[in-house]
Amino acid sequence: MYICQIYPEFAVAHSNLASVFQQQGKLHEALMHYKQAIAISPNFADAYSNMGNTLKEMQVYYSFVNSSVTFLSFVIFVYSKLSNKAMHIVVTLTPH
Repeated sequence: MYICQIYPEFAVAHSNLASVFQQQGKLHEALMHYKQAIAISPNFADAYSNMGNTLKEMQVYYSFVNSSVTFLSFVIFVYSKLSNKAMHIVVTLTPH
């Protein structure tokens, strides 16, 4: 936690700390740091993915779906920029 106090705007530090908390079963603390990492670096794909896994572990499926949609939007944006092509994708999410 020390590195996050010295460099509060270091997204990777927050994400790594969140991973440690997640492995320790401290899911609320993990979620807080994943959110912080994403707030600092909105295109941080690993933080979105790991936050989704944490939410799934917490059985917070609505938030997981919202995180996944945001992450999917980011992936589509990156792909469209890299491929230099216009894209149209329709995503349908259904509850289980």
